[in-house]
Amino acid sequence: MLSIFVVVTLYLSLASTSPVNRYASDNRNQLISTVSFDKTIDALVYCGSHDRNKNNAVSMEPSNTGYAFQKSIKSKWDWENTKTKSEKIDYQSITTYPSDAHNGEYSFAYSSDYPSGYSSDYFESTSTISLYKHHLSIHTPGSTASASSVSQADKDIIEKSLNVFAEIDDQSNITQCQKCKERLGYGKHMAFERPDLVPDVFERYCIASKLSSTAGCHNAYHSWSANSTFMGTDFTNLLTLLNTNSLDAEYFCYYRFAGQCDIPRTPENISLAYLWNNVKPHKAHFAPIPNSKDTFNVIHVSDLHVEHDYAVGSEANCTTSMCCTVNKHSKRKNNKDKDKYTNLYEGSYYDNNDIFHLGLPVSNDNSSIYTPATTFGSYMCDSPEVLINSTFLSIRNLQKKNGPNFKFAIFTGDMVDHDGAQYISLGMSKKSEEIIFRDAKHGLRDIPLYPALGNHDSFPYGQIAPEKTKFTNRFTWNTDLMAEMWSSYNWIGKKQVDQVKRHYAGYSISTKMGLKIISMNSNAFYYGNIYSYWNMVEDSDPFGLFKFLVDELLDAESKDQRVWILYHIPMSNNILPVQSKLFTEIVERFSPYTIAGIFNGHTHRDEFQILFKGDGTNYIQKTKENALNVAYIGQSITPLAKYNPGWRYYEVDKKTFSVLNIHNYYVDLESTFGTNGSEPVWEYEYSARSAYEIDWPESSPLNATYWTLVAQKMKTNSTILQMYENYAGRLSPFTTNCEDGTNCARNWCYVTSFSYDQEQNCYSAENVAHS
Repeated sequence: MLSIFVVVTLYLSLASTSPVNRYASDNRNQLISTVSFDKTIDALVYCGSHDRNKNNAVSMEPSNTGYAFQKSIKSKWDWENTKTKSEKIDYQSITTYPSDAHNGEYSFAYSSDYPSGYSSDYFESTSTISLYKHHLSIHTPGSTASASSVSQADKDIIEKSLNVFAEIDDQSNITQCQKCKERLGYGKHMAFERPDLVPDVFERYCIASKLSSTAGCHNAYHSWSANSTFMGTDFTNLLTLLNTNSLDAEYFCYYRFAGQCDIPRTPENISLAYLWNNVKPHKAHFAPIPNSKDTFNVIHVSDLHVEHDYAVGSEANCTTSMCCTVNKHSKRKNNKDKDKYTNLYEGSYYDNNDIFHLGLPVSNDNSSIYTPATTFGSYMCDSPEVLINSTFLSIRNLQKKNGPNFKFAIFTGDMVDHDGAQYISLGMSKKSEEIIFRDAKHGLRDIPLYPALGNHDSFPYGQIAPEKTKFTNRFTWNTDLMAEMWSSYNWIGKKQVDQVKRHYAGYSISTKMGLKIISMNSNAFYYGNIYSYWNMVEDSDPFGLFKFLVDELLDAESKDQRVWILYHIPMSNNILPVQSKLFTEIVERFSPYTIAGIFNGHTHRDEFQILFKGDGTNYIQKTKENALNVAYIGQSITPLAKYNPGWRYYEVDKKTFSVLNIHNYYVDLESTFGTNGSEPVWEYEYSARSAYEIDWPESSPLNATYWTLVAQKMKTNSTILQMYENYAGRLSPFTTNCEDGTNCARNWCYVTSFSYDQEQNCYSAENVAHS
């Protein structure tokens, strides 16, 4: 018999019994208070180490409330034959699970009988025990080899490589851009000979050259595909593909090496017109006329960003990016307004009947916390799940109260949170996606949801590889998961399942109303995706998504069918210039006849962007006569960074599927901070048709012409400009004051530009500073 230390976690009847979570907790247990214990025990969980030479234990995540009553005891157990998954001990109903977070440790889930020597009476008779707050640790930093594991010969190769980089940098007769390309050329050779050493060489160069922070340099070169091979990291994979003397390399050096090359001029002769035989039929120049008396409504949600490690009472005003986890801190001290934060209840949740259950109070006395994270969220944090549940509940309550005829919903991406790359894992990414779509299905019930993936909805962050590279199998976990979930929720059919797997989570589907929806994964064009730099000029459609889109649009045009296009990142925002130009060319070809709407997310702001005929760079061209189409950019649910949560629905013409109005809802997040446990109140924010006071026919849609009139008002009327900015952040207390200097000077170019080149050229023409 072996004596080990055991932690007994008691699941209380204050929460429904649920399966034991297999993720082991980290060392974040925080003593909150001491309480009387007189509850009935629902289940027991035993957590121990299979290494019998260690006298330790791993705590498990508790029940749905986020709490566990714990009492440490010692007992003698025979743990033989418990090292394999699902193997049971004869005399006790104990199942073992390998821990996902701690190597070598196992979790023991006790399902029925009490252990020998400890009856239920023993636990129920305990008078007082300590109440601990647990935080589930599924943000687990990836492991890397220690310096001591690198052989001396390999260390010599690394040092030699860094010396070569130093020699390249010391050359005075070549440009900084050429130096960058030479380093990439050296790295390409190394990627074939010693791919395992490439990340260390470039990381050390990055740190020494101060191209980024230490963590930033590590993450840039050490990110592994989900299924890694001897070829090494995603960066190493790209080096094996990249033509280091091409425009591709110059784009890479501009975006990924801190502007060491100037951004290349977008090739003028690059075009996809051959896909439609360079012909635009006469009918394609005219938009169909709507019948505004017959309408339906469509929900649009975007950028939910569930924050798994959100901890009520933790620092909400931290010195790093995303706050509200126990490992975030603030340099500020002595907040005189700290007492106003009273909505501090950990473990609050909505049950399956949409009844809100308030968690247990968290003390506001921690002197190291400047601004405590409150129950429903904070302005520098992503969404606690309870905020996401509140969002979907507000949609359902609106439908019950006013009866909007919601035929379907669209989601324009981003589920994983903004925490540092060292805290995000493949398992955490999957978990985020599963939670978001599960909550959406519960919240929307039988309303179909048509999703598009965002730049955060991949692992590593932003990465997908074209099938042509032979690296695409490292990312099929995501397309397989999306196909399985979306089809199981009856949002897509068998045809779309095949498309999702073939087109990087893209698909097309015709709704019951007759509208075709085309969803695309904009990571294929995203500057943060390592693989998007391969062949971006010579083969400007390496993912085949442009051909997929054009084929679907040609099919719709031939049937006089209208189309909505969903993708996450707006084409002028973080999209590579070549791909931005080509996508814009497609939209211009099929507007305004076939494309009835374009829907994005990503910016977290409530925005729009107009496409004009021509190159769209000349102020004279930006008239209502030249307006072709508009992209509707949906506001975020997440408050990060400093926005109020919001969602919208579109009033849509049944005949043409044109948008006739946009109704926007939001939560004044600041008002929830001091409500002592009350639920948020979702309020009507504004109607896009009436807010800007545009003289506009009642029967006409809110098309590109309408938004051109709004943009022109923004340029000449400071009140309208401020109104736009107010709505962009949903009346956030941090809204920019447009009368203060040139704070809002970029807005005109932003809303009147569709592509990257159009926006940059507008800034130059308007002499507006921009980043």
